[in-house]
Amino acid sequence: MAAGVAGTPEPDSFGVGLVAVPGGAAFAADVVEECASVAAAAGYPVPAPALRQTLATVTEEGSPLTSSLYCDVAENRSAEVEHIMGDLVCRAHRLGLTVPLLDLATMQLRLHQNRVESAHRG
Repeated sequence: MAAGVAGTPEPDSFGVGLVAVPGGAAFAADVVEECASVAAAAGYPVPAPALRQTLATVTEEGSPLTSSLYCDVAENRSAEVEHIMGDLVCRAHRLGLTVPLLDLATMQLRLHQNRVESAHRG
């Protein structure tokens, strides 16, 4: 789940990254932990070194990395919300997990997707 951590907001190359705002690094780390909890519950625990590296990457101040999902949203393009976030959240719910940050991020991305699709239709 590293690059993009299933769409997780990461430091971005479009301007000030998430970690530059108060609470941003903690939020990013919490989202990564939610993703890892889903993987573990599904029988695919993220190896500790990979989890540490992912956490370091998404909380690194000034990192030039960003996810393709973020780029799509920032450029007002259609995003693969259901393929990435929707699938992850669906798995979490089937496994009885509570993932409030992933739920919130998925809802926001679905709203974005609805706006993009409406603009293309209208």
